[in-house]
Amino acid sequence: MTCKCGENEKCTCNDDLQYINTQKSSNDLVPDKLTYQTNKRRMAWILLAMMLFTTLATIYDPTRMADAESILMTQYLSMCGLLGAYFGFSALGGRK
Repeated sequence: MTCKCGENEKCTCNDDLQYINTQKSSNDLVPDKLTYQTNKRRMAWILLAMMLFTTLATIYDPTRMADAESILMTQYLSMCGLLGAYFGFSALGGRK
């Protein structure tokens, strides 16, 4: 039996590839990557919409939003952090 690399029966290329494929699938924490990416993208769009709504509500009626200023700032900062983490990890994942 001849392997793709040209070696004879002593070659272990196929065994190594099967081992790598089984290790990759058994260590994979996200079984459905397409759904995972779609959900992350939806989360990012919803966060952007919420940030836009918060900004517009503050511009529209600043006196009403002044009472909840600290809550809005905390909400805005946490949403910015989530979006930054999403884009940052997406960029890092694209480098591989």
